[in-house]
Amino acid sequence: MNGMTLLPPTTLPAALDDAYARLDGDLLVTGNSLIERRWRLRGGVLETAAIVDKARGVSWTRPLGDAATQSKMAASFAVELGQQTAVSSPSLTVAVDLAIAAYRIEVFPGVPSIVTSATRANAAAVGGELLPEAAPTGIETASVTEELADDNDIADLFTLNDRNARLKHVVFADRTDGHNELVLESSYRLHWSESRLVLSGNLFAIELILSRGGLAFLKLAPLPHARPDKTPFDLSIAHGRNVVVSALAGGDRCATLTYDGTQEGLTRALHGLQRAFRGYEEGRDGLFVSNTWGDRGQDGRVSESFLLREIDVARRVGVDVVQIDDGWQAGRTSNSVEAGGIWEGFQADKGFWKAHRERFPRGLAPVVAAARAAGLSIGLWFAPDSSSDFAHWRADADTLLDIHRTMGISAFKIDGVELRSRLGAERLHEFLRAVREESAGRIVCDLDVTAQTRPGYFGAPEAGPVFVENRYTDTPSYYPHATLRNLWSLAQYIDPIRLRIELLNNARNAAKYGDDPLAPVHYDPAYLFASAMLASPLGWFELTGLSEAYVARVTPLVALWRTHRDELRRGVALPAGEQPDGGAWTGFVVEAQGKDALHVLAFRELNDRPSTTFTLPLGADGWKTEVLFGDGVVHVSGRQAKIELPSPLSFVWARVSA
Repeated sequence: MNGMTLLPPTTLPAALDDAYARLDGDLLVTGNSLIERRWRLRGGVLETAAIVDKARGVSWTRPLGDAATQSKMAASFAVELGQQTAVSSPSLTVAVDLAIAAYRIEVFPGVPSIVTSATRANAAAVGGELLPEAAPTGIETASVTEELADDNDIADLFTLNDRNARLKHVVFADRTDGHNELVLESSYRLHWSESRLVLSGNLFAIELILSRGGLAFLKLAPLPHARPDKTPFDLSIAHGRNVVVSALAGGDRCATLTYDGTQEGLTRALHGLQRAFRGYEEGRDGLFVSNTWGDRGQDGRVSESFLLREIDVARRVGVDVVQIDDGWQAGRTSNSVEAGGIWEGFQADKGFWKAHRERFPRGLAPVVAAARAAGLSIGLWFAPDSSSDFAHWRADADTLLDIHRTMGISAFKIDGVELRSRLGAERLHEFLRAVREESAGRIVCDLDVTAQTRPGYFGAPEAGPVFVENRYTDTPSYYPHATLRNLWSLAQYIDPIRLRIELLNNARNAAKYGDDPLAPVHYDPAYLFASAMLASPLGWFELTGLSEAYVARVTPLVALWRTHRDELRRGVALPAGEQPDGGAWTGFVVEAQGKDALHVLAFRELNDRPSTTFTLPLGADGWKTEVLFGDGVVHVSGRQAKIELPSPLSFVWARVSA
């Protein structure tokens, strides 16, 4: 691990920048300048004693009993300082070994979050005792939450200090070949809600109503359907006060975050945590990738001569990586145009991951060299062998590392993954870890979430972008407003740079859409690129199939984007306006890292409103406004940006600077 210092066991207190850990009697205290968590060492486990939002002076938990009454216990501690992975920010990590469970607690300096995980010595439940409240049955019993806690592993168990709050429950969907509403939100008032809430998911946010403050829990695990170890719930709240956050015995991480109680504050906190797990690096992350699979040629057109032509157009357009999907390899998969392929068990054929001899008679070297000469690079599709719970993970990792070392290929689309067990999940993580660490973080893995059972949005945040969806004009399933809707909705919670978002050749299959006014053919190709450019954009097409008009319209925008993308990537991208639905005013506002510039990206969908107003994250009175692309006008006054666009299905991109 890069730059990591391992301190001797029991070395407390410890500090790294503003992050710290110390022992106060039988209290373990960890935090930084923004957040603090305290745990009592009790009964062989860590029991939550306090969660404090230091930035706003909010204590989220009710005090526990007198510390003198708590049982004493043996514990050992070890502290690690520095990078936990080749792509993460430095952190302070405390390992705690207790009688029943072992814990890891990670604090990133300057990030309002503390990340915990636990592995149990046995399958028995662990946790403290909740303060019971009577249920309206006439019979005085312990709360249902306590009963549920008896049968599950617990990440957190505490009593809220203030129940004048609402709970936001955010449910995500993957397996996007069958889903197109990827984010669903529910809200509950806790002051007088159901006697108990028992919910499944990955993200839960509690927001105070009468004062400022928010407390969120993010489970860094696959979505509930994809977890090899099932639990009846992920969060339970009894009588609006007693909170249980469930965990898994296998050690999945759970992040606690504090923020200001607004959607913008939650977005900032979540994006900041994800950047701590995987920091942005210029030239490695957020690149424009093309992939021919979107034109449904499958592997039928893949060849050296075809790729050389693709590279020539990619150079003109400004593509960074030409990615060869399924078909570059000698082995045949179930998605081949030729019958007889397989979808796992690849390692049984030792030549499966060699270059296809007929399609690439000279190997991949000439294609890689041509790409390098054109100022871009080659990426490849790859499917780690899911058979026998990824028993061949080491061989798969060695395959990617060998390709990386011998040909300089760093971008891989990871597909075909099927998780069936905890062992399989652990081995897949070992595969991803080995590829990342043994390439010093240079290899970028796009994790496909379109089908099967996979890590999803939160199961492997250090790996690389999430390949969100397969959409095709052939089906037809590609609608530009739907793709923009998914990006906008996911970006409320997921850093856009972690999302691979597509644009297609909108001239293909126009007849299949009939007279639909939202058909792709009605959109300017530049609009299509703009709708993906704050994410990691994907040209889901054969470059050689694009018309000259398409290339002429997209190329200047891509060039401009490349000029500004480092500033865009280092900033915070906040969804703005209305949720896209085909008839909205929508877009994003990007706050530059130094807070000395803003980027406003606004889309007028199919509506009769010539103007709208976006709220900016900071005041910009007297700042200079420059329209970078589009026919619109942007007027900034204070924290308001009035945007005018003369026609529907158009956009404007402006930079506002001090």
